[in-house]
Amino acid sequence: MKVRDSAHIEETYLFKSLGKEANGDSEFEVKLVAVNNSAVVNGIREGVNTNDIKKTGFSSSSVILTMALLYQPLYITINPKGELIKLTGFKELVKKAAVKWQLDEELTTMIAEDEPFINTTLQWFFLNLPDKRINYNAEWKWWNSTFKVTGIKGALLEITAKPDSAINTISGTYLFNDVTGLIEKANTRTLFKADNGSQWVEDYAQEVNYNATPVVTDTAWINMAVKMSSWSDALRVNNKPKQKELLAYFKENDKPFRNDAHYRSRKLSMIQDLDDKNKSNTYDSLLFSTPNALLTAMPHHTSNKLLKIMDNPAGSLDSALAVTRFFYTSDQFNDWVQHSFSQDFKPWDEAGNRDFLRKRDSSEAAIDKAMIEIKTNHKRSRQLLQMYQAAKEPLLIRKKTEALYLWVLAQEQKGKPQSLINIANKLGKMTEKDMLLNNGGRYNLLVYNLLVDAKRIKEANSLLQITLQKLEANTADELNGNRYADQNLLAYAYYLQYLAAKPADSVKALKYLAKAAAYSPKTKNQEDVTSFYDRSFFLNAKESYRDDFIQKLFAIGDKEQALAIIAEHLNANPQNIADVQELFTKYVPERSFKDFFAKGVVGIWEPAPNFKLKDIDGKERALSDYKDKWLVLDFWGTWCGPCRAEMPRVNEFNNQVVGGELAGVNFMSISCYDTEEKIKSFLTENKYSIPVLVSDNVVQRNYKITGYPSKILISPDGGMLPVKHGTDWRAVIKTFSQLYAAN
Repeated sequence: MKVRDSAHIEETYLFKSLGKEANGDSEFEVKLVAVNNSAVVNGIREGVNTNDIKKTGFSSSSVILTMALLYQPLYITINPKGELIKLTGFKELVKKAAVKWQLDEELTTMIAEDEPFINTTLQWFFLNLPDKRINYNAEWKWWNSTFKVTGIKGALLEITAKPDSAINTISGTYLFNDVTGLIEKANTRTLFKADNGSQWVEDYAQEVNYNATPVVTDTAWINMAVKMSSWSDALRVNNKPKQKELLAYFKENDKPFRNDAHYRSRKLSMIQDLDDKNKSNTYDSLLFSTPNALLTAMPHHTSNKLLKIMDNPAGSLDSALAVTRFFYTSDQFNDWVQHSFSQDFKPWDEAGNRDFLRKRDSSEAAIDKAMIEIKTNHKRSRQLLQMYQAAKEPLLIRKKTEALYLWVLAQEQKGKPQSLINIANKLGKMTEKDMLLNNGGRYNLLVYNLLVDAKRIKEANSLLQITLQKLEANTADELNGNRYADQNLLAYAYYLQYLAAKPADSVKALKYLAKAAAYSPKTKNQEDVTSFYDRSFFLNAKESYRDDFIQKLFAIGDKEQALAIIAEHLNANPQNIADVQELFTKYVPERSFKDFFAKGVVGIWEPAPNFKLKDIDGKERALSDYKDKWLVLDFWGTWCGPCRAEMPRVNEFNNQVVGGELAGVNFMSISCYDTEEKIKSFLTENKYSIPVLVSDNVVQRNYKITGYPSKILISPDGGMLPVKHGTDWRAVIKTFSQLYAAN
């Protein structure tokens, strides 16, 4: 039987009837025999496709569970009402996989806890029935929906489901086998609503195929791939390779897997992790002896190969182009172009570089050598960029580097205004999609500045207007994964428009500065790695233009709007509270900063989602338990390296809270993707005393946690402020609690 859901996950199960009990219960043996839930994310294969098992990605623990389930029998009992009342064999199956693959303890516990998920998955093959046997026109209700038999063809019953409510309902059609109890065909839509009010729809299709022949999967490959993954302790201890065992494993498996991309890529990664002073040389030798086609499983190795070719003055540019052809679709290629390669084309000051090296006591001979190396590197990069633009296939390489190439040409045409204008026109004709591919916003703004320097103001303004329109569109596109980078470019573009309009009418120009402030990042999610390179290495832009706007508003006497922007700025950068307070006192001395902070800043925070979770001793706690007090919520996990690294400071902070040093402040941590045993062991081993709640795997989604550790400040009134990583949250909560005392 094959099923397919909204996420385009296909699973095929083999059912074998084992007969019926006297009470009407039916027994089945069930095997998962095929899966297709794979996708390419950022150039890396994620998930499993048993039709192409060797392209499996292993970043998710769910992949290990799928591998463990393949072809292994489970046994289920279904009662006459179609309810799955018993599932056996799952725990034994997990234990068997844990022993065979030497899975780490945490993962074994995690996938063992997935039994309810497997139970739910298998339940979908059976229809929930009323107490009495159904026949033509029979109706019954289940899950806020009405089910009705609309036709009968022998043992097959045609059934429709219609919703009785607006939420938590099922609609669609079924073909139900009254003899086997299995749904032979289904096309349904289920509407869910969570406790926090969020809703989602899940489409589901199912069909029986009596003559299906499952693909036989390469179990030797699966065993290799799992053992070499980070989920297995077979070749690792404390997440570090066991050198002796690893080298023996390579000796045994190099020949059978010599042409396997996953094996060759994983081997390179494990060599990098070795505690060996010669590992760099070993890695480089292995990297260059590995065919490009066998590096595709892990694009960062392809990126490393390209970097090493370009860093070597004797490295072949034809080889660099050949390597590029094997990873140009990945995010690693995009990052290399926009973060590294593009820096070779920035104007550079040879005299300034020489002076810098002299101050570091470098000899003139060494300085001369360094200058030659830099010039050689720049020349080679320019030649490779030309090769990218000359490449007819694949076209995507040319498209991804076209904007960079035009900017390089523009720098070379500084003394030729018409050539510069022609280049600007080419950039202006790029579509929004093109700009997404090649970070066109960055290069448009760089060429705009070149036009301004060349006194071609009309053409510069034309390019700026086109760029603003396209950045606006890309920023508004929620499917654009780079929209925050585009948003930050948009803030700088409006700042440039403000500077251009300011000489003619400084007051009217403020509307552009207002937009620059509005598009400046307000939360940690709106920051972007690419924006750092755009801002710091190319455009000399600011991270935020709110300060500029605030100063101007105060200067023209618009205090209320200035205060609104101050609140927005402080919520985005709470560590700047001392500067904000000083600014407030300077321009609004007649008002209380404490009152403004309570009403204008904390008062506009979003309400914190409620939760009820159990701590590691089984005691239930809710968000409401901390009402009228400040609360620091810490989302973390024992598996998280940065979380473990900062835990001494977190524990010290908690001790201060418990000791009464921070009046009106509470602290609570929520451990995610963890087990009670793992948490207790970690706390005991390190003598930490922090309170810990165990996540229900919903709370972190409700709080929109995207990385670990993450801190959330919750006010006495229940508003929340996510604190971006790197902020001194201890200093922030101390100051905040003094300005706005708990009730």
